[in-house]
Amino acid sequence: MPIEVDVDERLREIGAVTLEIADAEGVSGVSYRSVAKALGGSTKLVTKYLPTRTELLANAIRIAQARWKAESDRVIAEAPPGGRVRAIALWSCTTDTGDLAIRKLNVEILSSHEVPQAVVEALSKTAVRHLDALREAAALDGYEQPEQVADAIFLATYGYFVSTLRDLGAWTEARAAAAVEAILSAAPRRTLRRTDALD
Repeated sequence: MPIEVDVDERLREIGAVTLEIADAEGVSGVSYRSVAKALGGSTKLVTKYLPTRTELLANAIRIAQARWKAESDRVIAEAPPGGRVRAIALWSCTTDTGDLAIRKLNVEILSSHEVPQAVVEALSKTAVRHLDALREAAALDGYEQPEQVADAIFLATYGYFVSTLRDLGAWTEARAAAAVEAILSAAPRRTLRRTDALD
């Protein structure tokens, strides 16, 4: 009898390996051969599920997005009352292992002429979810103009992502955090009621 394969699990395995290779060797190092070698199989092991290199990269992005959402949800849940936006922003403006590879993958996918529309839409949805989370947090934190605060933080964090690709050494987490604090300290807030603080 043929061995049943959990397709979702296989895609997660391929995605995780793709991210590891991109982190170690750069996006240019990602190929069917390099991924298959890391998995200990033939290239057919990869092409069976992801027939183009763009889909290979897009799969890695989806895996990264799932990790990002889980971590983002944790950060929001652990944020102190009145400090949700700050927590999301400061966490977003960090660079941990693998982050640069993910940012490079995003740039390569968006700059490719071969990217399926579904992949572009998936990346757009992630950005929208990030902005929505910031808007909700800003409203709960008592900012008088929560949408403007969210927009400013959103632009700052995405600017940080791109800037770290250009010069990670110059755009330290401390520098990014100072920019976040400058934005938030300039934004007027109403006094939080006890019920707001407990939400």
